[in-house]
Amino acid sequence: MTLFLNWKQSIEQKTQSQYVVLMAEREIKSKNCIRKEYFCHRSYSIRSNSEERKRSMKSLGTNKIGAVCPSRMIVDNLEKQVEVTFISKHVGHLCEVIRTKIPKDERFKIAGKLKQGVTNERVLRDIRDTGDATNFARIHYADKKDLHNIRRDFKIGMSKFHSDDSISIDILVNELYKHEDPPVIYYINNNQEFALIIMTPFQKSMLIEHSSKICVDGTHGMNSKMPKIQLFTLLVIDEYGNGVPGAFFLSNRANKEAMKLFFNKVKEVIGRSIECTIFMSDDDSTLYEAWKEVMGPTEYKLLCWWHVNKNWNKHLNEKIKHKSKRDLVKKTLYSLTTFIENTDVFEIQLQQFLTNLENDIDTLSFHSYFLTYYVPKKKSWAFCYRKYTGINTNMALENLHRKIKYIYLEGKQCTRLDLCVPKLLYLLRDTMYDRIIKIAKNKPSDRIKRINHSHIKSKDLKNEDVEQDTEDLMIYYVTSQTAANYRYKVHILKKHCTESLCVLRCSECNVCIHTHICTCLDSVIYLNLCKHIHKVGSMNPSTEEIDDMKNNQENIGEIEIQQTKQFLEVQTSNKVEELEEIKTKLNTMISYVENPSDECDTKNILKCLDKALSFFKPTTNTSIKKAEDNPLKKISHQNRKWPKTKTRKTVTQLLTKPTTAEKESCIKNLKGDLLVQNVHVDFDHIY
Repeated sequence: MTLFLNWKQSIEQKTQSQYVVLMAEREIKSKNCIRKEYFCHRSYSIRSNSEERKRSMKSLGTNKIGAVCPSRMIVDNLEKQVEVTFISKHVGHLCEVIRTKIPKDERFKIAGKLKQGVTNERVLRDIRDTGDATNFARIHYADKKDLHNIRRDFKIGMSKFHSDDSISIDILVNELYKHEDPPVIYYINNNQEFALIIMTPFQKSMLIEHSSKICVDGTHGMNSKMPKIQLFTLLVIDEYGNGVPGAFFLSNRANKEAMKLFFNKVKEVIGRSIECTIFMSDDDSTLYEAWKEVMGPTEYKLLCWWHVNKNWNKHLNEKIKHKSKRDLVKKTLYSLTTFIENTDVFEIQLQQFLTNLENDIDTLSFHSYFLTYYVPKKKSWAFCYRKYTGINTNMALENLHRKIKYIYLEGKQCTRLDLCVPKLLYLLRDTMYDRIIKIAKNKPSDRIKRINHSHIKSKDLKNEDVEQDTEDLMIYYVTSQTAANYRYKVHILKKHCTESLCVLRCSECNVCIHTHICTCLDSVIYLNLCKHIHKVGSMNPSTEEIDDMKNNQENIGEIEIQQTKQFLEVQTSNKVEELEEIKTKLNTMISYVENPSDECDTKNILKCLDKALSFFKPTTNTSIKKAEDNPLKKISHQNRKWPKTKTRKTVTQLLTKPTTAEKESCIKNLKGDLLVQNVHVDFDHIY
């Protein structure tokens, strides 16, 4: 039979036609054989009624000619041989290669490449490299739609269990619940509410170990149909200064009650309240109010400086029309925010700034806005109230959401939620691998690279610019390179670091973030080992020997990775796996029956069940193979209608950073008659 199939494929390629089975094979008692007939695939008429079609006809029209083409293959399978009666004459149509299907062996080759992660562009390039004017087969007409169909048929990267997204996500969650330590800790899906909370064992351990700094924010774009689902991420900052997602929350609600539900479920899994020192979110107070009621208040409630900066710049452009006054307010506001010396002086400068805004009719509108929304929250955005917190922006969370959208979702709007959830699990798996690699290879993070860069810049400082305090030998003064009349104060907190695992340190200077601090902006706000600390450390080397960090965590997360890999296993097409999928769908149907909705169509359900039961009836002819069960239908496409007019890409504008002279002028203007020491707050560190 294999020889016949190879011969049939060669005939199809030679004649640019295709032969398909339209009826079951039957037994011919006179010849004691099994007969199977292959008809020209263009014979007969289309089965579906055009009035009932939901999709429009293809541009080429149907392949069926509405009549019977005489060309066919009659195959008699005898005991030791195969007899073929071949009628090669086609009538009623032309033999066009574009109307045939991609051969099965070619589809398997393409599926193998796609399974290995080869991109669509590379697959198409390899296909077209084999084509020329004399050798142009059906495979050379392949496009991205054909590759998409192959992905669908072979279930490559797909988790679509049902055409209805709501039913499909129910089945997916039931599959995840089967695993030991399932990643789903809460799930509800009804007509009024949708909520899905994901937390793997790895996320749980990270929340317990690194809960001092918490960032929470939401993003949209997880599905395109109603109701719109938002993704909220609870993120922690690890010892390397990198953001790690502690929990995901998918919900159609973004109010305080939904956030309290999220935090309560996380609290139940952890087993206690999360002891958080720093909580950062956007301007909306809903997230922090919910956190405070569930977990308790925090020492610092910070706003992302980048978002605050963007909002101020937006309202300044809208409310102050006079350009010169607007620029002056921007520079004054920037200087006021980055003032880090003294909170009492900051309060006086803030009141003077408000008075100046109120006395000018051109800035009165911005004065009302600033007084209403940001003066009550001054401790959340002013630099002098967030000293040595080590977190200034929410960029770790923004980068995570950007990675989800543009890397894992490939920059496309995710049309279905059941396609989004596996992407989040893939992200968690990759995050665990990145952490293991970082520990095993001692790979430098961004903060470590910043420390190394500061060490290089410290070599430009002169030894005579460093002076030790005469009374307190643990204090050093370093003259600024940009302002000769200002000196930074470096304070040595302790000679030896007592942390069990300290990675944010400089091995050459023998300093770390736990032993040295400085009064410059780089250390006060970003908690970095600035160039002044490096200079002091290099001039006073410690006798303590720094051992290289041993990989005592080389097996960290391996159990969690194995568990997550189980969540991501692609189901094979063998019968055992298909029967398990049937059981999962039947269990989902039972849960629907126990809690029926008013719109439940019981008559059609019984009709479909009767049809499904007929497939369980055993057949006597074991040589007849059933069609492969493929519950996946075509995925709806993203709307690709582009506007005719070319729109200009908007660029986020921030407050203009003033020069050192401008900043000193702004500070003097805010001081009024108060005599205070001139403070240099220029951030002269380059990254």
